[in-house]
Order: sequence, then C-alpha cells, then structure tokens
Amino acid sequence: MHVSGSVAAGAAVDMTAAAETTINGDVTATSDVSLDAGGDVTISGDVTATAGTLDISTDANLSVSDTLTSGGTMLLDAQLGNIDLTSTSSSSAGGTLTILSGGTLGVAGPLTSFGTTLTASGDAMFSGDVHSAAGALDIDAASLNWSGNAVAGTLDVDLSSGDATIAGDLTIAAAVTIDAAAGTAIDGTVSAGGSVSVASDGISVSGSVDSGLSVTLNSGSSPPPVSRCRSSASS
Repeated sequence: MHVSGSVAAGAAVDMTAAAETTINGDVTATSDVSLDAGGDVTISGDVTATAGTLDISTDANLSVSDTLTSGGTMLLDAQLGNIDLTSTSSSSAGGTLTILSGGTLGVAGPLTSFGTTLTASGDAMFSGDVHSAAGALDIDAASLNWSGNAVAGTLDVDLSSGDATIAGDLTIAAAVTIDAAAGTAIDGTVSAGGSVSVASDGISVSGSVDSGLSVTLNSGSSPPPVSRCRSSASS
C-alpha cells in the first residue's frame, strides 16, 4: 500500500495491507485510525485520529518521521521488527501510549501521553523527550541509553541483559524504580517526589539523585565474610 495523497474521513479510517506500506501523505479521521500491515511500514506524513484511537501494527519494521496524533489511546506494535521514531517525528496521545518492538527501539522525537509503556526485546535508545503527565512511564528492554528528558507520575525501568545509561533530566512526581541486569550510570538528573530504588550489577552516579523520600542503591549482595583460621604449629 502506498498513500502519497491525502485521506480524510468523517468517521474511521481502517487500512489493511499484506505487504509493505508507505504513507507519505496525510491521513485524518474524526474517530479511529488503524493500520495492519504484513511488511515494513514507513510513515512520513501526518496521521491523526482526532477523537479516537490510533493503532498501527506490523509484522516487520516501523519507521515514523512525521506526526502521529490521537485523541484517545495510541498503539505502535512491531513485535517482529524494529521501531524507529526519528528526530522529525512526534507522537501525541490524549490517552495512554503503548510502543512494542520485537527488536530495537529508537525514540528521537518527543512522546506525549497520559501514561506511557515502552517495550523492546532489543536495545532501547531515547534521545527525544517523554512527557507522560501524571501517568506511569514503564520501560522494558534489553538495555537503555537515555539522553532525553522525561516527566511522569512514576517511572519503572526493567532491563533484561544490559546497562542503563541515563544522561537526561528525569522529573518524576512519585516513585522511581530502576532494575538493570548489568550496570546503571546516572550522568543526568533523577528528581522524584517519592522513593528512588536502583538495583544493578554496578552503579555510577556522576549526576544527581534527589528524592522526597528514601534512596536505595543496590549494586549487588555483600560478599560473604572471609573466614580466617589461625593455624597452630605442633610442638
């Protein structure tokens, strides 16, 4: 499917494609917009679901370089491929925003919603800003390189195999939880109204961590005490 012109509907827009899909033009619906594709999806036009949901699902890769807007929830689903939201992209949802990637997840443009879930089976790289209002910001990935800023009600990061590198400014109204299988480096600012908990194989803080409650930094269990036995020579 190739849309280089414009599509506008007074109700919903429903698109289904067995193979690759390219949207260079603008797609606008008063209610919902949905796209279900069997191949790569490339979007370089504006896609707007004014008062409804926006649902884009593909069995391959998803690349967005323009504006996605929904009055309700938004789902970007590429659980068999990679997702690339380039620096010229912008995704704004009036409800929750859910992004699911089966490979890597790159977010260079801003994300705005009332609750955000970002999931990648591979590495996640965020240089764009994430504004989740008072909602939760949940991130699950193999590793995380985060240089963008974020505002959210709560933050929960769970990394299955790699490092967490945080170089941006994170402003969280309540609790922050970061659990990384490898190391965690906080080079930016983590500011939380609630508690902050970081657990990983190694922890480095060259930036700042500011909590309204407690801060827990756990870089692994303490090693067992060494037993020292004094030997006595036989006379």
